[in-house]
Amino acid sequence: MNVGDLIKIGHCDVVEGDGVRMSCGCFLCDDESNRVGLVIDRSKHPAGRWLVLFDVGTGWVNDGDLFTICS
Repeated sequence: MNVGDLIKIGHCDVVEGDGVRMSCGCFLCDDESNRVGLVIDRSKHPAGRWLVLFDVGTGWVNDGDLFTICS
């Protein structure tokens, strides 16, 4: 992944508890994001974190997260 790449984040798992199905609670699920984002910065963190601008705001994506590079 590089700054300037367009990525799509995979869908989160559904949380089930007491017979109720809920979204995971992340800002992408809560704000019903289209999950497509533009990579705008790389963190100095050694684990490989990327700052991504989504349709609902910015958020960090880790190298190990499920995503697809669109361009």
